[in-house]
Amino acid sequence: MTKINLLTGRLLSGGRRIPLTQGQSAIVDDSDFERINQYKWYASWNPGVQSFYAYRKIRLPNGKQAQLPMHRQILGLEHVDHLDHNTLRNVRSNLRRTTPRGNHENQRNQSAYGVGVQRRGERFRFHVTIAGRKTFVGTFDSSAQASKAREEFLLK
Repeated sequence: MTKINLLTGRLLSGGRRIPLTQGQSAIVDDSDFERINQYKWYASWNPGVQSFYAYRKIRLPNGKQAQLPMHRQILGLEHVDHLDHNTLRNVRSNLRRTTPRGNHENQRNQSAYGVGVQRRGERFRFHVTIAGRKTFVGTFDSSAQASKAREEFLLK
C-alpha cells in the first residue's frame, strides 16, 4: 500500500533508521543514510514540543561545541520544520524550508484547548488557543466544571 503525506500530497518513502540514545531512532531517506549515519547522533527531549529531536555535537570556529539538529544537516538550512510534527522522521518529504515565523505557525499547539489551575487559589481556568492567540473562556470552581465547559465548547 502506498502512503501519502496528507499535508503535501507527496509519497512517503520508507527510509532507513539511524539509532539514537534513549532508545530512540530517526528515519532518513535511503539517499541520505550514508552521509548522515557517519556521525554519532543522540536523542534530546524538547519539552516545548513534547518530542525528541536528533542532534550531533559540532565544533564551532571559536572552539566551542554546539548542537546540530539532524533535520538541518539533511537540508543544509537553518530554518527547517517537520510537516507532520514527527521530529524524528527526517525524510525529505517531511521536511520543508521555512522562516522562524513559518516554523512557529506550524507548531502543534497553535490550536489547542486547555484547562489549568490558577496560581492564586484553587480555581480552574479554561482557555482556547487558535492560530497562536489565547482566548480566556471562563473560571470554574472545580476541574469537572471546567472540563464540562471545554466539552460544550468543543461541540460548538
